[in-house]
Amino acid sequence: MQEDSKELSSFDVASLAPSGETTEVIIINPMTNRETDMAVAVYGRDSAIYKEALRAQIDRRLRSPGRRVQLTTMTAAEIEAESIDLLVKCTVSWRNVVWKGQPIACTPENVRMVYEAVPTVREQIDEAIGDRTRFMRR
Repeated sequence: MQEDSKELSSFDVASLAPSGETTEVIIINPMTNRETDMAVAVYGRDSAIYKEALRAQIDRRLRSPGRRVQLTTMTAAEIEAESIDLLVKCTVSWRNVVWKGQPIACTPENVRMVYEAVPTVREQIDEAIGDRTRFMRR
C-alpha cells in the first residue's frame, strides 16, 4: 500500500456489497450444454434468507440431544438433506418447470422434489447461490 499517495482510488469498495436481491438462474441442459426455458429465482448466500436458514440449521445441530458439535457426527444423508433444505428456502419462484409432462407450481414440496430427483438442477442452483457476483449492484 502506498502511504504517500494523496489521491483516493477511483474504486469504491461499496460497489462490492451484495444487493440483497434475487437472481434468475437459467437452467442448462447438460446433454446439449444449452439453455432451457426453465428459470429459477433465488436468494444468494449473503441474503438474510440464506443466513437465517443456515443459522437455524446450526442451532438445531447445537441443540440436538446426544450430539457432539462435530461434522463427523452427521451422516452424508443428513448433510445432503440440510443442503437441499437451504436451497429450498432460498428458492423464490420459477417458471417453465415441467415434471413428467405437466407444469408444476413452485411450492416448497415441489422444489424439494425437483432438487432431490434432478442433481444437475440442484447443482446449478447451488452454484448460482454461491456466486456473489450474481448479486452485486451493477
